Amino acid sequence: MRRLAYISTLLAVWIAGMLALMLGMDSLWHPPFSPQALFAGGYWAALSSVALAEELVEWLSQKTPKSVVLLPPRCHAGLAHH
Repeated sequence: MRRLAYISTLLAVWIAGMLALMLGMDSLWHPPFSPQALFAGGYWAALSSVALAEELVEWLSQKTPKSVVLLPPRCHAGLAHH
């Protein structure tokens, strides 16, 4: 539950960063140029993109299918015994 809240928060930060980035890029063509929105939006969107990707990979890697049976840690399958 905590991980889902963290992923949702990262997703909200990513959306807000992308919106600020789009606002900054839109202001390039219109007179009130706002470089703060461009830089802050790019920074937060990039930061949350990396954190979100890392968190999603970690979350998806923990879900192992039930049909997969893992070998014991000291199992030497396929090695010949002398």
